[in-house]
Amino acid sequence: MSMSPQDRRSLALVMFLVLGTFGLGLGGALVLGQRLGTSALEGKPAPAITLPVLDQAQPFRLADARGQVVVLDLWATWCPPCKKQMPIIQRLHDDPRLKEKVRIVSVNVDTHPQRLPLVRSYLKRHGYTMPTALDDGSVSTSYHATSIPTLVIIDPHGRVHYTRSGLHPEEVLRGQIDGALKAPAAAHDHAHGAAHDHAH
Repeated sequence: MSMSPQDRRSLALVMFLVLGTFGLGLGGALVLGQRLGTSALEGKPAPAITLPVLDQAQPFRLADARGQVVVLDLWATWCPPCKKQMPIIQRLHDDPRLKEKVRIVSVNVDTHPQRLPLVRSYLKRHGYTMPTALDDGSVSTSYHATSIPTLVIIDPHGRVHYTRSGLHPEEVLRGQIDGALKAPAAAHDHAHGAAHDHAH
């Protein structure tokens, strides 16, 4: 029997949760993100993103965040590892030292028919205030997120600095954010900037 893309994606997420739960039982906090190796996206231009944001009039556009580090947390209300990850994401969002340089965006991937009230209630119940974009499947697909939580960090020049699935300790994410903040501009960016300055 053939499966639709949505069915295959749901099956992959369920398998991830089963394996992750098994791993947690064997070895305590299993950081899957450290075991998956380097993503093929890292070092490449980040795929474009335009998504509606829950209870906000303006959508989230990745292009508008150029010059900042962007942290994306792909999650769902039914995902136990996501529940463990989200307090860390909220702390990053609340950190005054990161406010100007880092943009934290949670990206919900629920497909429930009552998604909006479900997500709104979940965020309110846990006291989460970071902006929550509503993925229509485009971000999960373009960022190769076949399991959740998936964390994506994009540097100020619009390149994917880091992406992994699984639970991430706060110190790992802060280290990756620091690395993204220090990422050099690509050679063509320097050349473009020099040409622009010369033209003026």
